[in-house]
Amino acid sequence: MKKKILFVCLGNICRSSTAEGVMLHLIKEAGLEKEFVIDSAGILAYHQGELPDSRMRAHAARRGYELVHRSRPVRTEDFYNFDLIIGMDDLLRRMSETVPGTFQHSMQVANLAAEAAIRIGAKSQLVRTGALYHDIGKMENPAFFTENQSGVNPHKNLSYEQSAQVVISHVTDGLKLADKHNLPKVIKDFISTHHGRGKTKFFYISWKNEHPGEEPNEEVFTYPGPNPFSKETAILMMADSVEAASRSLPEYTEESISNLVDKIIDSQVQEGYFKECPITFKDIATIKAVFKEKLKTIYHTRISYPELKK
Repeated sequence: MKKKILFVCLGNICRSSTAEGVMLHLIKEAGLEKEFVIDSAGILAYHQGELPDSRMRAHAARRGYELVHRSRPVRTEDFYNFDLIIGMDDLLRRMSETVPGTFQHSMQVANLAAEAAIRIGAKSQLVRTGALYHDIGKMENPAFFTENQSGVNPHKNLSYEQSAQVVISHVTDGLKLADKHNLPKVIKDFISTHHGRGKTKFFYISWKNEHPGEEPNEEVFTYPGPNPFSKETAILMMADSVEAASRSLPEYTEESISNLVDKIIDSQVQEGYFKECPITFKDIATIKAVFKEKLKTIYHTRISYPELKK
């Protein structure tokens, strides 16, 4: 039986397509064509049907490699059909090592968002990819984010304004990393919009509670935005907030999860975050139902048994 190997990168026009071409060349040189199936794919369908980047093809040709693969996205069946799948994204590898809590959060958000996108007819592969990259900026200051803390909270040594700025910076830092790693604009949109023009509510409300009668500098506590402007970016904002908040529930019951999802998403609607999105109330109701269903599965909710009356 042939061994099947799949190389995967972001868009399948540079790293993975080149790896496929080089591997095919080496296998042919070794006379092992009948023993292997080699293919490549991208996390994103952004370049579907395109040949590898022209510069990459030129450099490969000078070295004797022919790159003829046309870009395609990863498919569900790939996970069943291939013996070995090799990921070729250093940014996500670094994220899994430096901010493991954030990485796990992003994976859960990706699953929630992709399922919701499927149910309302949005682009599930796109929102899944955006979810994987939306929090990459947290790699710059890992310990300032709850999911990466282990008993020590550095915010205790900062003012509310300073803490807000550190937290907000994960968006701008994420965009800088995205530029450095040549992520396409369609992915950068998820980084810039996942908090929209919202506030760092914990620090904002804490400041107001300690300064009654005073007005804060609103911009210090406000994310740069913009607000979501597509179905996919709206889904990510909802999934990100719901998944993060679900981790702090005191108990996991069908009622507590349902109330949490309703509270968070209704608040986002009321605050006007989705005014620029082509998303309907019917879509939002469907998204809520998906999140409730998925979170109940994740947290294995059980019914509360009644006490025996004496």
